[in-house]
Amino acid sequence: MRALHAILAFGSHYITQADWGCLDGVHKSWLIVDVDCKNTAKCIVPPNFRGDAKVIQLNKFTPQEIQNLVQKLSMEPEGSPDKTRGAKVNN
Repeated sequence: MRALHAILAFGSHYITQADWGCLDGVHKSWLIVDVDCKNTAKCIVPPNFRGDAKVIQLNKFTPQEIQNLVQKLSMEPEGSPDKTRGAKVNN
């Protein structure tokens, strides 16, 4: 109940822009925003929930970028650490 009051106090803009999982029993919200950095994205979340908020950078890839990634990964020895996380795949 305190969580609902905190969300209401933060304002209607958050409520109307977020996607909610409550009707499926997942009491979380999701937002897709275009910001310059993860810290800016976290500031959009109501203060009471920022500590638990997870900010994830979403990306789109072309088929060629995926093919380049497959080729690069196939040349790495088995069991080597994945060094491509967070890296941009260039053509």
